[in-house]
Amino acid sequence: MQGKVATEINGVWKGNYIRVYEPGLKWFAVPFPYPADRPDLEGHSSLSQDVLTIPRGAKHPKEAFEFIKFIQRQDVMEGLCKGHGKNSPLEKVSENFFATHQNKFIRLFDKLARSPKAFSAPQIGISAQLRAEIDVAFSEVSTEQKTPEQALHDAQNRVTVMWETYKKQVLNQ
Repeated sequence: MQGKVATEINGVWKGNYIRVYEPGLKWFAVPFPYPADRPDLEGHSSLSQDVLTIPRGAKHPKEAFEFIKFIQRQDVMEGLCKGHGKNSPLEKVSENFFATHQNKFIRLFDKLARSPKAFSAPQIGISAQLRAEIDVAFSEVSTEQKTPEQALHDAQNRVTVMWETYKKQVLNQ
């Protein structure tokens, strides 16, 4: 946001952060690049999601379900997604949604999310720790404590130890 990072992998919501916290920032979005010798990687995109659930033991499950039904209405979902600066998860999206969305790259994000090559990281017991290591590496590079190569090398070493421990303790491998 301060113009010190040239590029980063991020999600559709980043546009909303920029709009709120640094509205004059010039930015653009493109699909994540892939090596020339790996055309099979074209169009890959990482997905995340916001999920509504009704917890076991909820005091008002019928009302909660009615709320979830309400949120699934196209007009409501599109309004919510525009307010958050995100793409819509609904199968059908109105042209008005795209035309009035504050993120000028919303069609790109929608296309990437709908790609058959879109994926979500597997949810395993050490997912949070793995994400934290990526965040640490990014921070080390963005604050110029380490080169990208060194930060990734160090993160890989720490992740390898975590993964080996996880395999032994949880997967019995």
